Amino acid sequence: MSPRQLKSHCTLSYIIPFSILDGRQYLVSGGGDGGIQYEFEANYFYPLTDNIALVPAFYLIANPNNFSDNPNIYVANLRAQFSF
Repeated sequence: MSPRQLKSHCTLSYIIPFSILDGRQYLVSGGGDGGIQYEFEANYFYPLTDNIALVPAFYLIANPNNFSDNPNIYVANLRAQFSF
């Protein structure tokens, strides 16, 4: 398959907390002060050749560790993906 036939695409993800134990909504990161941690992810798959692709990604973590006073965390990265 030539690089022109490989399709680039975008992926969006959202993590929803769930209720466990005493009914509080939180992720495994901790109980916090009652804030609810949310996570968003966006990435884009861009093939350069049949075997190499670039995958930039952006992450947002709101209310880290379930503390509503914690500032949001923003992460950006660029990954090179090799297929053999």
